[in-house]
Amino acid sequence: MGIVQHYDDDKYWRRREIVVNPKNKTCKLIKLYYLFYIKKCDAYNNASMGTDLN
Repeated sequence: MGIVQHYDDDKYWRRREIVVNPKNKTCKLIKLYYLFYIKKCDAYNNASMGTDLN
């Protein structure tokens, strides 16, 4: 069902944890890409989690 909804729960929550955690040392460009993925999933499913880049 995740393919139809453009949502993979493991990928979504793992990427969200990287984006919102200020102690994570991942490159900012990668964090922005992850944020784009999160926002795309939210928009497709008419949801908003209020996720911002830390």
